[in-house]
Amino acid sequence: MAAALAVVIGVRSVPVVVVIGLAGFVIGTIGHFFLYQTARAHAGGKSWPQAMGATVRNDKGYWGGQVAHVGFALVAVAIATTSAMAVRTEVSLVIGQTAVVGGYCVEYREAFRRIEPERIVQGVRVALYDESCTVEKAVLEPRLHEYPKFGQVIATPAVRSFAIDDVYLTIASVDDQAIVLSVLIFPLQRLLWVGGLIVVAGGVAALGRSVRTGPGTKPSEEAKDTVRA
Repeated sequence: MAAALAVVIGVRSVPVVVVIGLAGFVIGTIGHFFLYQTARAHAGGKSWPQAMGATVRNDKGYWGGQVAHVGFALVAVAIATTSAMAVRTEVSLVIGQTAVVGGYCVEYREAFRRIEPERIVQGVRVALYDESCTVEKAVLEPRLHEYPKFGQVIATPAVRSFAIDDVYLTIASVDDQAIVLSVLIFPLQRLLWVGGLIVVAGGVAALGRSVRTGPGTKPSEEAKDTVRA
């Protein structure tokens, strides 16, 4: 299902489609089993919210592990998309010129330069539009930091994160007439962070697991003696 949806929305990379399909299968299987266990608890007389809470409390370790598996699935999708579907290119622009790259339009507006203690900052202002070059989304300022004392020039990219893509702009070269701009676009990179946080949350939940003794059972006298010891 997930793989089919990926193809429908335009994903053409076979490895990415496979990873999305597997991730969807993992997440779907976990979700289906959770709903099954919740429905059993609900059939026993609990409300749906109570049934969901009881399902998790009865085996925190297991469900914490399942949450972590969901996070790993999302991380896998993020790695696949950012590796296989990323846009990496360079464009040469003069002031006022635009170029369309990977669904975005970039416009070179102006250059700026200032001298700071220990370094010289050379930068450019670049407007980022939608693909039609009509709706402005952001103004980015990639820079070159030159350290004369050390003879080094360090490029600092400008980054803007959107709902789907992360866009990186870096100055490859610049002079009085034009710039060469490196444009990197990584789709679904945010899933990497979201998935990582979910993995951590699942791990924390698993650490809080409780020991199941079964319904209606009590610890044996031997177990009590062991605890006392």
